[in-house]
Amino acid sequence: AESPVAVLEQKTRMIENFFNNQLPAGSAYLKVGALDKLMGFELYYTTHPDQAPYQFDGVIGVESGVTKLYFPLVRTGADWQSTLRMTNLAAVANSVTVHAYDINGASKGDYATNLVAKGKLDMGLSAMFPSTVNEIAWIYVESADQVIGDLFYVSVDQTKLSSYMGLGVSGD
Repeated sequence: AESPVAVLEQKTRMIENFFNNQLPAGSAYLKVGALDKLMGFELYYTTHPDQAPYQFDGVIGVESGVTKLYFPLVRTGADWQSTLRMTNLAAVANSVTVHAYDINGASKGDYATNLVAKGKLDMGLSAMFPSTVNEIAWIYVESADQVIGDLFYVSVDQTKLSSYMGLGVSGD
């Protein structure tokens, strides 16, 4: 879908609005392009703004990925739900491994999967590491080809919400 943007203009829209209020079937992510420089980010929230508790956050859009990502802060335990979202930027299948560690650097397990070409992973850490999730302090992701990734976490009572992009390794 095309949506012209004037110089210095800001457009804030629900993603569905770019596609006549209906996302194309099977949509997994959004790719935006422009002839000139463009900055973008995704905003999200936990519930309707008129209903408490209402939490709001966002992640920045990027134009390229890496093969190594660090997530130095992971919220786990009975009060938190943490979800890892990875997008395969490659036009071919991509093997991805998530390594989990505790606060002392001891391994808490590995989760390996294959992402289809241009596919994504959207999975809770409790599903990846069911027996050790409450011990995880940070995770490291490595892949055969370029990926981008975000870690989302929300308190079970939905009063706290945050996310951040994985930190790429310099020179990767």
